[in-house]
Amino acid sequence: VASGVSPYVEIARFWREIMEVESSISDVIRNPEFLYLASFLNSEVDDFNPWRVSNELNLGIKSATRNDLVEIKSRFPDLKEHLDKLESRVADWSTRSLGRKIFCCALELIRSSPSERRSLVRFLRSDPEAFIGDFDQEKVFEFFKAVGVSSMNALVSDFCGNLERSSLQFSRGVIVRLLSSLCTKRFVILTGLSGSGKTKLAQAFAHWISPSEDFFRIIPVGADWTGNENILGYPDGLNESAYVTRPALDLILHAREHAAIPHFLILDEMNLSHVERYFADILSMIESEATICLHGGGERMAGNTIIPQLIDLPKNVFIVGTVNVDETTYMFSPKVLDRANVIEFRMDDKEMGAFLGNPGKPDLSKLATEGKQFGDAFVAAASDEVPVPVEVKERFDAEMLVFFKSLQGHCAEFGFRTAYEASRFVNFYKVLGDQSAGNDAWFDEAFDCVIFQKLLPKLHGSRAKLEPILRALWFLCVNPTASRAAASDPK
Repeated sequence: VASGVSPYVEIARFWREIMEVESSISDVIRNPEFLYLASFLNSEVDDFNPWRVSNELNLGIKSATRNDLVEIKSRFPDLKEHLDKLESRVADWSTRSLGRKIFCCALELIRSSPSERRSLVRFLRSDPEAFIGDFDQEKVFEFFKAVGVSSMNALVSDFCGNLERSSLQFSRGVIVRLLSSLCTKRFVILTGLSGSGKTKLAQAFAHWISPSEDFFRIIPVGADWTGNENILGYPDGLNESAYVTRPALDLILHAREHAAIPHFLILDEMNLSHVERYFADILSMIESEATICLHGGGERMAGNTIIPQLIDLPKNVFIVGTVNVDETTYMFSPKVLDRANVIEFRMDDKEMGAFLGNPGKPDLSKLATEGKQFGDAFVAAASDEVPVPVEVKERFDAEMLVFFKSLQGHCAEFGFRTAYEASRFVNFYKVLGDQSAGNDAWFDEAFDCVIFQKLLPKLHGSRAKLEPILRALWFLCVNPTASRAAASDPK
């Protein structure tokens, strides 16, 4: 192997770039997946024969032809321009035109575009034989897990499957709504029936997608929280070099060091205190991506951790607040509700009957780390700018405008932020619902969610004020588009 280092310097550099690792060349060329890649980039190199190494290490690497690249191009005709460039690049890596296999294409697609990655991995999952042939399929899937590559389309199905094994019962629709909302914006409020599983669902997803418990915190909100010190801590007034930290701040600092992995801050009973008082700084950071000052002056420490003077909210921190409404809690202001998706939990007799048929206490340990391979894709999706799916773009624009005009007539219209977040939600509802291209049957359900997660929660006031607004919304929701267009015009 050592004698073959020199001819493989450039291929090893390519590998390190894709994998984002700093391994030495001698370590890289011992990696089975690297040998698989190298064998298709250049099947014959002086002093180094990958087929011999493959046989000695029993890796099961086999030869291929240029037809493999033709095959992937036929499967992805909309990516022709990209794949033509890929073909040229792969050819430049070697003096030989043969021996190009799907894995080379997969590596480049993984690196270049999340949407192409999702399509490719979806095909790999559905028909691995067509792509991988006799090569050890488990080895390939382990490679995808190692680099954090998994299809967002498969996330909900995998999570639902693991939930069933942990004695948790939630409908697929609720899960799609929650995860779509988190990808839309990193702040979600869960409200509804006490004991319906709001906190458990948030815990379950955090356990499932996190590599360990260091990546999430469950914080019970106190009834006496009046300032941000319960979230972000405060400088020690008796020690100029010390800082009193809090679990939420510890999580934020941890997220800064692990930017590709999602972190979850779960605030239980979020409205036991006025949210606007203790959570104002976090809301500001979510919305404006601004930094806030934790302390002034010199360096301060919390244990062995240096506390920065300024801090922002990393893009991999997701906040879930659970809410119960009774005489001991406070209502949210419209400005808080406008910055979140609000999901109300209800139960029907079928769900209760299913639970009574097999009652049991949830075991979250069965979920731990099972979905960690989806972590970086989840963070990337939440940070990406995404368009409204083309097959529903015209309908989405028309619906948003109709509802805007109707609410405007009652001085209850929504702003640009709501329209932007609604467009993101519709996109993720399609992706996470694993809807096929060209199909628009899912749109009505998605837009229903927009109405009762973004539009309805902000409405407030007396019955005299709300009744005409709700009647107008009811009319728009139950009547066909053609018959309601005129009625939505406030004039």
